Amino acid sequence: MNINFLFTSALHTYSLDQTLGIQLKAQISGAYSSLRLALIDMISNEYERTGFIWEVYDDQAGEGRDNHPFTGWSALFTNLMSEIY
Repeated sequence: MNINFLFTSALHTYSLDQTLGIQLKAQISGAYSSLRLALIDMISNEYERTGFIWEVYDDQAGEGRDNHPFTGWSALFTNLMSEIY
């Protein structure tokens, strides 16, 4: 989760950068939106399925693994939803 949040935060920052070309900015914005929504969906789906917010998620299936109920980096889920970076 930590790397995903850092990537999402960076993509958000670059999507607002006025010095970038229009096409590059649009690609970055698209990648940001896709990653953000995928993370929100993954965490909320697993919460609905298991009742837990997990710290580690399977990189293929998106299923929660290992640590619960531990919400270190996964607590940033609320920041992702509200776009607070």
